[in-house]
Formats: sequence, C-alpha cells, structure tokens
Amino acid sequence: DEGEFAGREKFDQATSSFINTYSKRIRSNPGQTEIVAGVCAKPLRALGSQDRTTHVYVVGSTSALLEGADPADERAAAFLTKYVAGSDAAMEAFLMKINLRTMNVVWTQQVGAIEPGATRRGNAFGYGCAVTYDGLDVHLSGLVQSGGVATDFSVADFVDNKSWPEGGTDVFVASYRTSDGSRRFLTQVGSTRDDF
Repeated sequence: DEGEFAGREKFDQATSSFINTYSKRIRSNPGQTEIVAGVCAKPLRALGSQDRTTHVYVVGSTSALLEGADPADERAAAFLTKYVAGSDAAMEAFLMKINLRTMNVVWTQQVGAIEPGATRRGNAFGYGCAVTYDGLDVHLSGLVQSGGVATDFSVADFVDNKSWPEGGTDVFVASYRTSDGSRRFLTQVGSTRDDF
C-alpha cells in the first residue's frame, strides 16, 4: 500500500501529504500536537452574484510554531525568554489563512498565554473563527486556561498587555486584517468562574 485511497489520490510517503491541490495537512514538527477545531470563509451574499471563495481560515490549537507564523526571533524575544514553556509544551491557539487555488499558507497568527507573577507560559485554545461580511477582517475566539493572560507575544503585549485573568478559564477574542494578518485587537473576558 502506497497510501492511495478510493479516490485514487496519490500520497507522498516522504512528506506524508497528498499530491493534489485540494487538501492541506497542518503540521509542525514531529512529536508536537496540532488540533483543528474549525474552518471559516467570507460569508455569501443574501442576494445577487456571489464572490468566488478564494481563501479559507483554519482555527485550532498547536504546541509548536506553524507554517506561516512569525518565527520566534521576530516575536518579542524578551517575552519568549521571560515566559518559558512549562514541563509540558504550552498550547497556543492558531488562525491560518489558506489560498484555495494553491493550498498554500498565506499567513498564520498564534495566540498563547502567560501566567502573571510567574515565568511560565499557560495554555490557549482556538475554537472558532468568523470573517466579516466585507471580508476585511477575521475574528478568532478561544479559551485561556485558568490563570492565564492571552497574548501573541508581541512587543506591544510585552510592554502594555491590558488583559488580566479574571479567575477560572476565560474567553478571548482576537481580530486580524485578512490582507496581511495584522492584529486589530486581542481581548480577554471572564468572570470569577470558568467561562466557556
């Protein structure tokens, strides 16, 4: 068996991926965890002619830096140095833009968590995404594990992170420009209990 399936899709054993133009394997390094939670795209119009769907956004969680994400040296080095991962690899939420024609990753944004007053990174999990009707912005939603503060490890968050854990598991929402993945906002909300 060379990994071919009923649809006669060719499977490249060397790269562990299909040889076609309509699937994408999301992966980082061996031994790391990637969990896909959902996919979203620009909404269709209620009336009139439809725009062609050219990109989709994949949301999930990972324990590593994914394809299309800023390399560690471009994230705030001081941030990543101060907050080291605990004994287990810290999970980060991700939002990945994929070009449907080529199945190439256009950009990836990752949201992690820090534990204030400690030097440990916490866990953040991505669960949902939505594209605005005009297609200019895409929103990522997820959870920050108990005691964590949501961050993308940027210089702005290192200098002036306005989020603070409220107690228990909190919800976060982030917004990005669809054109280049630049962050519009990242906010965290919660109560003194677990919020889901």
